[in-house]
Amino acid sequence: MSKKLIIAEKPSLAMNIVKALNGDNHFTKQQGYYEGKEYFVSFAFGHLFQLKDIEEYTATSTKDNKWTLDVLPFIPEKFEYKLQADQGVKKQFEILRNLMNSSEVTEIIHCGDADREGEIIIRNIIRFGLKQQKPIKRLWLPEQTEFSIRSGLKKLKNDTEYNALAMEGYARTYMDWLFGINLSRYVTIKAGRLFRVGRVLIPIVKTIYDREMEIRNFVAEKYLQPEGTYQKNGIQVTLTSQKVFGSEDIKEAQDYVNKLNCGNTIVKDISSKTIIQRSPKLFSLSKLQGVLGKRYKMSMKTSLSIIQKLYEQGYVTYPRTNTEYLAENEKSSIQNVLKTFLKLGHDVAFKDKKSIFDDTKIESHSAITPTYKIPSNLSEEEEKVYETIKNRFLAVFCSEECKVSQTELLIMTVDKENRLLEEFKLKGISVLEQGFLKYEALTKEKQLPPLSKGEKLSVDFQPVLKQTSPPKRYTTETVSNYLKNPFRTEKVSDDEAYRELFNGIEIGTEATRTQIIENAKKNKYISEKSGVYMLEDMGEYLIDRLNTLGIDLYKEKTVYLNQILKNIYTGKETIAGMLMKIKEELNEIIFSKNNIELEQIRIEKEIIGECPFCKSPVYENKKSFYCSNYKSGCTFTLWKQDKYLGSMGKTITKATAQKFLLNKPVLIKGLKGKSGKTFDGYVTVEFGKPFHKYNIEFTK
Repeated sequence: MSKKLIIAEKPSLAMNIVKALNGDNHFTKQQGYYEGKEYFVSFAFGHLFQLKDIEEYTATSTKDNKWTLDVLPFIPEKFEYKLQADQGVKKQFEILRNLMNSSEVTEIIHCGDADREGEIIIRNIIRFGLKQQKPIKRLWLPEQTEFSIRSGLKKLKNDTEYNALAMEGYARTYMDWLFGINLSRYVTIKAGRLFRVGRVLIPIVKTIYDREMEIRNFVAEKYLQPEGTYQKNGIQVTLTSQKVFGSEDIKEAQDYVNKLNCGNTIVKDISSKTIIQRSPKLFSLSKLQGVLGKRYKMSMKTSLSIIQKLYEQGYVTYPRTNTEYLAENEKSSIQNVLKTFLKLGHDVAFKDKKSIFDDTKIESHSAITPTYKIPSNLSEEEEKVYETIKNRFLAVFCSEECKVSQTELLIMTVDKENRLLEEFKLKGISVLEQGFLKYEALTKEKQLPPLSKGEKLSVDFQPVLKQTSPPKRYTTETVSNYLKNPFRTEKVSDDEAYRELFNGIEIGTEATRTQIIENAKKNKYISEKSGVYMLEDMGEYLIDRLNTLGIDLYKEKTVYLNQILKNIYTGKETIAGMLMKIKEELNEIIFSKNNIELEQIRIEKEIIGECPFCKSPVYENKKSFYCSNYKSGCTFTLWKQDKYLGSMGKTITKATAQKFLLNKPVLIKGLKGKSGKTFDGYVTVEFGKPFHKYNIEFTK
């Protein structure tokens, strides 16, 4: 009996497909796949194939890890892939190859994730594994519910309909390889130290670098500004003058304040109006990550991992989307989701509005929404993410309108002759009908005291010493907004913003930014603490040396390259044309300033503490804290993934290691016992050979 082979991108998706089809197909689990009456369902582990390194094209030895300039820039005549050097990958590919070429299989169903990367992951498996031509269909899943899987299988498309997406995917892969491989080698050779360089990584680090330089070079300026406060019925307002005086101009500031205080402060006018407050838009990935970062100090890596997990479990729609709108053909499915939430007692109703459903604002995927599938037993972090997505959806479709009263007070101060000195505008807002605010309190109420027109106010103005503030460092929210459109101004309309986005006016993509930021952190170019990004020494060294070498891959150039990729997707450009432009770019970089010699970088290693065995400095690497005297035979090592603390769910951080080396007790919270319960305790270490002994004193 003939069967169809479904190739999923990940084992979890394969399992979801089996669950959705198991009623009719009675699947049995085999080695690396599932077999049913009509289908084989197998899977990849993400990318099974990767592009070869330069040395594999040139057949040169890499034993001495010696990179040379003479092969740069290297642009292969034809890009070649290789199977990853992993036994599990090799074994799974062999299973897939046997299934694809089985006489039982008459059709192959491509089920990579619904994006560029997912498209080429499965295409490469078919490309390098299928020996004879067979029909290839595409299963496109915006969500992983059983209903969407079953309905998706009824409306499969030919895989050729996704050729444009695949071309852009391959083009992006080639572009990133060419810049990454060539520039990493070039800068490393010139600098005398390993630098990982990438097309999108560079502008991200440069953005953090520029802000750090602004902060570093900022000189605070002190100034005097008259202010007065007024209070009535427990509500206080501040009247801030538009006049500003230098910090040395104390007399002038005081003279002006005296004028204000000698005159009368009067309510000149009061105006109020009731308006319908619009709900916020649904979430794109970057907007969602921004909110989670601001609200919960959640890193982009953590939030994406959780959102992806919720998607794979069928609770939310596809996460890597750049839009805040829904497609017009999704109206019926949204109505079904709303029915689910109505049954749960939520105040929602379907709204057929252009501000929600708009195909012109969608490139390939709609905004992130919950599905009809309601989760249970989520972790605390998962609950935060799901509730954020759910509440935004409920806010958008809330049946009750949000009505607010906007009040504006115009207060004036006049002198003794009733001549105008200054006017002050105060705005306040109060909620009349909650509407969507019951799900997402985005509007802060700012109350004004009850005043009447013509009322005289007793205000004591004083000159207040202030100073200018430096620019703020980028946060998860602000860096996400910047990368989505680095040229955007406040005056840009929604239509213009999306037009620019679809034309490639962005740094990276929703699918890639998180990993690239993680790569920048991994290479110690930047760091992140509580959702705030900071420049590290290596990041400063990198940008300084790129500037010296005249390597410009900053926002303008990166956006230009991104636009080329968009043009390949739309058919305006070809991959061959792109490669010619990149060759010109790399030749300009490498040959124009090839004679520049850079100062070699010598970075002093941070001393973590003193070795308890030989008193030498202790340094840190990726896996441990180790004695610097190891070449002379000292065996001291403190592993970050220590088995004892690891069994209780903890790793040893630098701060913890420093205290251990000082023989200080360390309070570690959330230690997990064998029963699964957590506890806090003070931990000390007795360093020994070959094992260390840990002691825990439990807190009360």
